[in-house]
Amino acid sequence: IPGHVKLYSFEPSGENIKLISDDPIETFTFTPDGRVVYLLYDYDRIDNENGELWIMNQDGSSKKQLTFHQFVISYE
Repeated sequence: IPGHVKLYSFEPSGENIKLISDDPIETFTFTPDGRVVYLLYDYDRIDNENGELWIMNQDGSSKKQLTFHQFVISYE
């Protein structure tokens, strides 16, 4: 998806680059304990996961949805 953020981890030396998320992420931040909170957002769709906050470990494991919305699409 053009323009979405891909998250990588790497050593301070710049070595061992590893892709930890290729999800359509709009923005992210780190928690005090080092986990990553991110906004899952894909401009091509709206659903119960897209447009929500998620959290994961720095290595990309243990992804968990933090917010939940009920989207209703209306064509009025």
